[in-house]
Amino acid sequence: MNPIAAATQVNSPRKFEKVMFVRTRMIFNNYFYSSHLRYGLAVVLVVLSSALRGAVPTQGDILATTGVGGVAISPEGSRVAYVVSPRDFAGKGLGSTIRLVNSDGSSDRELTAGSAPSWSPDGAAIAYFSSSNGSRQIWLIPSTGGAPQQLTRHDGFIDRFQWAPDSQSIAFLARPMHARNLRFFTPSPQQDAPIVVDVNNLPMNRLFVVEVASKKAVAVTSDSYSVCGYEQWFPDGFHWSPDSKRIAFTKRPHAKAGSHLLGDVATVGRDGSGLRMLVEREGMDGFPRWSPDGRHIAFISTERYDWVTVSFLYLVNVETGETVKITPQFDEKIKQFYWTADGKQILYVAGDRVATQIFAVNVAARRVRAHTSGYDVHAGLSVSSDGKSIGFIRQNATTPPDVYLTKLSDIRPVRLTEVNPQVKAWPVIDTQIIRWSSFDGMEIEGIVHKPLGYEEGKRYPLLVVPHGGPHSVMSNTFVNGDYRLFAQRGWVVFRPNFRGSGHYGEKFLRANLGSWGIGDYEDVMSGVD
Repeated sequence: MNPIAAATQVNSPRKFEKVMFVRTRMIFNNYFYSSHLRYGLAVVLVVLSSALRGAVPTQGDILATTGVGGVAISPEGSRVAYVVSPRDFAGKGLGSTIRLVNSDGSSDRELTAGSAPSWSPDGAAIAYFSSSNGSRQIWLIPSTGGAPQQLTRHDGFIDRFQWAPDSQSIAFLARPMHARNLRFFTPSPQQDAPIVVDVNNLPMNRLFVVEVASKKAVAVTSDSYSVCGYEQWFPDGFHWSPDSKRIAFTKRPHAKAGSHLLGDVATVGRDGSGLRMLVEREGMDGFPRWSPDGRHIAFISTERYDWVTVSFLYLVNVETGETVKITPQFDEKIKQFYWTADGKQILYVAGDRVATQIFAVNVAARRVRAHTSGYDVHAGLSVSSDGKSIGFIRQNATTPPDVYLTKLSDIRPVRLTEVNPQVKAWPVIDTQIIRWSSFDGMEIEGIVHKPLGYEEGKRYPLLVVPHGGPHSVMSNTFVNGDYRLFAQRGWVVFRPNFRGSGHYGEKFLRANLGSWGIGDYEDVMSGVD
């Protein structure tokens, strides 16, 4: 049910005493007591904002905010490409545009329509996706501007691509167009044919290499297995060797959901020769990345066949096949990561309760430290070729997402963009992070958005918004959409991270196993109380 429509069905209640809990979306029908806690549970409040006066945005204004992402730093770190995706007042997307901005925030300009910008290692060109000729293809444009050129004319769906270090070729993943969306019931290749699950609906990604000069593309893997696939919990991908001769990738039996747990690390020659398995074992091993010296490949591993787990970073020696874990004490899912140019560190983004932080692991010492802290949400990490600068998207409850840049040696993020300047005139939604003890003493955390004009001691209707997954998480992102609209209309919005949520370590992640809908329900209700 749409939350706005649902709210209109509540008749200014006076005596509602219980919250109707619906796991899949939302729910309400209680009052928020600002003066006391009904059951005396210990609560820690972290105040993130205070209500400020401003022009209250309409539903159309809220829907029309522009998305931002696709951060890509130029090899020398002097420019940053990024993508903006505007929407109309009904929330309909209006396409995506690639923009360029200097590292000091100056000369922010439009480059071309498209998405997923990627700099050539020599800095001369930017590759990107465009559907201007009907299907999504890889295009090239000079980094200084000029006429774009279509590079690929592939008849399948191109999933992603990556430049070779020599800037002469691009590798890309593609699969048949009927399997564009990696759903469980992927259609059959034959139109109107019955779908026989796991027989004729197994999508396979194949790896191709296209030469920039000739625009000729050749397949380098067969269709008997999949290169990477569905990314429900963990990222995956492929990566060129430093000498541009081989490609490391995740080899799976198919590309559908669940295949990540069957992934192994392999390499293949750029011409398709010499397939070699490097890591073959139980569980997910994926997202391989060559070290700058070409001697090792780093990869993410779950270490076992288990859907509900964190992940670790491993190294495999390319010559001997010996593996070693380099994040033995890190207790969270590791997402996309990048080597620094000297090969001494690996940078990555991972969850930290309601926030996400940028971490670095010292490869030799196997020691992890956080480069950021606090309640900001970081995403879309990009690292310059020399490893001196990093770019990313950052936001929090009161600050909309924008592109930031900082020197790695001195983390002082500088905002380069202001994608949604209109929100400065909007009233700030008072937001708090609360922590409380659940029925069994487990500490639970959640996010509370107070209504505009909030008055201490006054009773307000309460909207409870449980996340899905069930191992997803409520993050301290900019207050927008339904949350803002309800808060503007006098509701308290409560977003709990009950047991089973991500970003709180493996023990918490697994705490709802065998108790789904029971322990987590009590977590929510004790938070409401």
